[in-house]
Amino acid sequence: MVPATSYNTQINSLLEKMESTDRDIRYMAINDLINILEKPKAQNQSSVSPDDILLGKMIDKCIRSIKDKIGEIQSHSIKFLVVLINQIKNQELFNKIFLPLTKDINTCGEGIRDAVVTALKSSVKEAVKQPITQDMKILPMLKAMLPILRSYIECEKFSQSYNFKVDILDIMIHIIKKIDACAEINSLLSLFFNLLENGKISMRKLAIVAISSSCESISSQTFDDVMNRLMSLLQTTSQPDALRIYVSAVISICKQNPKLLVPKVDMFMETFLRLVDEYDDDELKEAIITGFDVFISRCSRPMTRYIDEISQLCIKYIKHDPNYHDNVDEDTMETEDDGESSNESEDSYSDDEDYSWKVRKASTKCITTICTSKKDDVSGNISKFLAILISRIKEREENVRIEIIRGITNMFNNIRLSLSSELILFVQSETTKHKIYYNIDYEKMDSNEIDLLKKTYDRLDSLISGITKLLKTKHSKTKQTCFVLLKTLLLALPGCLSEYLKELVSNSIPLLLDKHLDIALKLEILNFIATSLQYSNIDSLPEVFEILIPVLGELISTNYFKIISEVISVSHNVIEALNIMKQIGHRYSEAPQFMDNVNKMDDYVFQMLKIGSKDQDVREKIIRTSGILVATLGDLIETKTMEILQIYVDNLSNESSRNVVLQSLTVIVKSSIKINLLPFLPKTLVYTGDFLKRNDRNLKIATLNFLVPLTGRFKSNGMQGQGLINTVKQIPQLITNNDFLISRLAFKFMTEVISYYPDQISEGLENLVRAFVEKTKSNLMQGQTVTAALEMISNIVKAPLANKPSNEELLSAVSLAVYNEVLNKQSLHTISKTVATILKANGSIDYAVTVVNSLSKHLSNPNCEIQIQQFVILTYGEVGRLFPEVFESPKINESPEVILLGALENSNEDIKSSASISIGHYVIGNITKNLPFLFSSLETNKNKQYLLLHALKEVITSKEMNDEALKVFQSKIPLIWNVLVDHAKCGEEGTRNVVAECMGRLAIIIPSKLIPQLTVLSNTDIPEMITTSMTAVRYILSFKHIDMDKYLIPVMEDILNKFQSNDTNVKRHAILTFNAAVNNRSKIVRPFLSTLLSLLYAETDVNESFIEIIEMGPFKHKIDKRIEIRKATFECMYALATNCIDSINVFEFLSHFEKGLTDEYEIKMLAYLMITRFINLCPSELHQRIEFFSPKIRSELQSKIKENASDAEKLKDEEIKKCAVRAVYSLRSLPGYENSKAIDDIKKYILEEQYLAGIYDTVTRETGSCVYISESTMETD
Repeated sequence: MVPATSYNTQINSLLEKMESTDRDIRYMAINDLINILEKPKAQNQSSVSPDDILLGKMIDKCIRSIKDKIGEIQSHSIKFLVVLINQIKNQELFNKIFLPLTKDINTCGEGIRDAVVTALKSSVKEAVKQPITQDMKILPMLKAMLPILRSYIECEKFSQSYNFKVDILDIMIHIIKKIDACAEINSLLSLFFNLLENGKISMRKLAIVAISSSCESISSQTFDDVMNRLMSLLQTTSQPDALRIYVSAVISICKQNPKLLVPKVDMFMETFLRLVDEYDDDELKEAIITGFDVFISRCSRPMTRYIDEISQLCIKYIKHDPNYHDNVDEDTMETEDDGESSNESEDSYSDDEDYSWKVRKASTKCITTICTSKKDDVSGNISKFLAILISRIKEREENVRIEIIRGITNMFNNIRLSLSSELILFVQSETTKHKIYYNIDYEKMDSNEIDLLKKTYDRLDSLISGITKLLKTKHSKTKQTCFVLLKTLLLALPGCLSEYLKELVSNSIPLLLDKHLDIALKLEILNFIATSLQYSNIDSLPEVFEILIPVLGELISTNYFKIISEVISVSHNVIEALNIMKQIGHRYSEAPQFMDNVNKMDDYVFQMLKIGSKDQDVREKIIRTSGILVATLGDLIETKTMEILQIYVDNLSNESSRNVVLQSLTVIVKSSIKINLLPFLPKTLVYTGDFLKRNDRNLKIATLNFLVPLTGRFKSNGMQGQGLINTVKQIPQLITNNDFLISRLAFKFMTEVISYYPDQISEGLENLVRAFVEKTKSNLMQGQTVTAALEMISNIVKAPLANKPSNEELLSAVSLAVYNEVLNKQSLHTISKTVATILKANGSIDYAVTVVNSLSKHLSNPNCEIQIQQFVILTYGEVGRLFPEVFESPKINESPEVILLGALENSNEDIKSSASISIGHYVIGNITKNLPFLFSSLETNKNKQYLLLHALKEVITSKEMNDEALKVFQSKIPLIWNVLVDHAKCGEEGTRNVVAECMGRLAIIIPSKLIPQLTVLSNTDIPEMITTSMTAVRYILSFKHIDMDKYLIPVMEDILNKFQSNDTNVKRHAILTFNAAVNNRSKIVRPFLSTLLSLLYAETDVNESFIEIIEMGPFKHKIDKRIEIRKATFECMYALATNCIDSINVFEFLSHFEKGLTDEYEIKMLAYLMITRFINLCPSELHQRIEFFSPKIRSELQSKIKENASDAEKLKDEEIKKCAVRAVYSLRSLPGYENSKAIDDIKKYILEEQYLAGIYDTVTRETGSCVYISESTMETD
């Protein structure tokens, strides 16, 4: 590391050289300084940063060099200044840059002035990118610059310097966008309006940006003045060019501040509707129709009444082509012949004065926006717009044609969102669970849905005919957009292209084989073909195979990895389709061509597998595809199957491939085709033992996932040997691992080995039991891991194992910690379950009675420790649940009912809690016999009812609740319900949750009577009772398979009223209940959506009046009393985006969800998840909002966590940044977004920052194979 003194000496030396009379020395000194400051710290020779004194010297020298007479030095000095901006943390240093430069503009000569203005513009642009933490240092200085800059534009001295004024105005716009408000706003707006009315065209455009940027943070009164002035200009101006500028200003303001514009919409709409027909000026018409588009997307509510009129105008103007239409017949107006001659004539057509295409494009985009904003009326949109859009795909201008095709694509995407996935018919592979979606179930559809499909299918012939013609033209972008449309159509209406599929694939093949064709188009074609193989009628696929399969071999030989990757995806779907044909006995599977195609696919896959690939993604995909080939068609290609398996075994030594090889082997092992794996097992098991030793979580999981089904497949023969013994020896350390997924898989594997290979584990049995005992002490041991562990210990008891510990030794080992260590509650539960499991596995009632009687003696000992009493009581409950016959024995010393009810009288709360749970478990063991005991206890023990409710909850939510038990329940429901109501207002939330769960389960038994009772409870004045009733409703909603919608709709209407409650907890529960309804029964929510959304949107804002600052010594702690409500709100919005997107105005929804990007941690996480979700659901709408949420993403990435932050805070910061980077990666990877400047700038920033670049690399590896990338630059071998 270079010392600070040496670093300072180096800098000072270079600063002196900047004064040299030699221009080359000055230039190189500046260049060296830039290199020193730009180097990442990890690569720098020194970790020292320049202090403020040194930075001050560099700033002075840099500003002086900007005024150098040599142009190259000026430009390099400007670059140096931009680099310095990123180093500055002190406000004084910012002042040394901006104010001197601003004042120098007025004093220096014209040649130098241009350099100074460029330096000022570049430095301001860089400064406004600074993170929020720097704002307080920059903003005061930026505000101070505005009056000076304004004076330059107004100054007579610069009146003839047009380019100078443009640059100054550009600087002012950057400043205005950064600051919230300033005292100079009125005078600035006056200047901007003057430029808007009187400036040249480029100045007017900048004035529009300046006015709209100013409108982001002005008062409502000032905003009204601005809008009234614009309205006055629109009404008094008769020049189309000027009108277009003023319309554009209104549009720009609407984009920046739609909330304030809403009351003015009617006023501007009347004017716009008058102007669009009054003036025969295409550019003005385009601006007005664009205005309609923006108004609909930003101010949706007031625009509802204008939708029909705008729709008619768009239908009219989408055909607007006065320079072409008048002389040509409609049917032949813009068609393109199949031959090249028409393409040439089309390309030769040109009219620089013809702007009618802009009108047609704006009309198309407006139609798309209308369809998007009215997702709840998809059928109406289809009736109104689909025919006209299809008729216009003959459009002669390619950019308009592409917009039309995108509009049709958007309509089909809306159809996809409006139809339930439950309507789609499919056939599924038994081996891989791959599905082929072949049609829609008309029997489940209502009349509106059937009508929607009929309208769509009626237009398919004309649509496919038009697309087929376009595929024969030479317009690459048009063809690419066509394939996106076809893919969307398949996803929306599976099977709809079955009769056209052969023709479409035939037209695609020459494009794929064209070596000069754009790579992005080829990728889109392959993506469409892969989709068509999964979303078409099976009967249509054989003809496609005959065309497609011979071509795959040629495509495999390409050098482009991404092409190969997509070819593998197509091959995968071909193999799956062939397998399903074989599985269902399709007639094609009996034809000779079937076997020919199987052999061809085998050859292709084997060829790719054998050659391998330098690209990791391609290599993994081919291994997976070959695994599916063996698992599904391996019995038809036995020779190649053995060769593929040998390649797999050989690849287990390859670190980069072993995980995916194991996954493929797992699929093969689980296959219904019994592939002969015996020759490969010994060597494979040698590897598995080694893999389990390695510090690689994914490798361990893949290995265990392979071993579990393998042991079940080769029962008692094939796995025995040293390989299995060594593998088993690694299991104890995996069981004690803190990773519970690995532990669970290890337990499952050992359960199988103990059952089928008991002679192979004798060496490791002692360590295995010790590891199990250690694991039972974990406070995180629960759920599936406990179940797997208990299955293993049960098998140990039952299996004929050498050196097996006796039952007494097992029980002693398991329970020893209860007597010698302090255990947590969860450990006691696990140990008691283990004791009961050992007794049940042993099977001897007498032995179990002896153990239980021995345990019960502890309860009669007055000196017995609390922990031991808890353990005994919990064991009573578990034995009663698993082995109820024990308590029917006459040898039992004390009845469990007496023991457990007596424990409820104990003064210790833990013992009482354990007893209540154990009563429930005891009843579950013999539910029909023991239920009366529970009911009588509830009646007679009034003061213990709240404890017995926990027992009731255990019973009522158990799987053992059979029809006979329900009959017993029904007679006692009035009693139980009254008890539950009494405790519904309990102050302890845990008890209320138990009550709610019981109420919900009872309401499911008698919905007609009890669900209305929940409404009665929710209309009391007791907040606790209201929240309990809503929790019960959420429990009911989780039972999706029971039809109770007619009872729930009135309840949901009542809960909607609770959004107005002043009680924060009640409001939060209301939102949570609607969230549950949206996730589980979205149909009952739809009638309330308009009201619900407006209430949810109101909760997305941070209300400062509910934020309290608590001072704790030198620290300040912020408490947001409504944070939980906002969390629930954003969770509900996420659910709505997932389940009700077809009924939501997406533009309005997006404008509110964006607020979550600047909220607290949990809300930010949801907001970033929603961005990723919307990429798949409605990419076009999200694209229109990029300019609004991209600055928030950038701010998040630029934010720096404080140096003394805790580990938890650092982890949260890392997770948020990872979510932000993932959002940027997903956006950049989606077709249509790759050219977004806002996202591209963020990506560049990410790659410049070493820490963020590392995260980006991680995200790329994690999601690269899942996200479609549309780029024309491909890697080659």
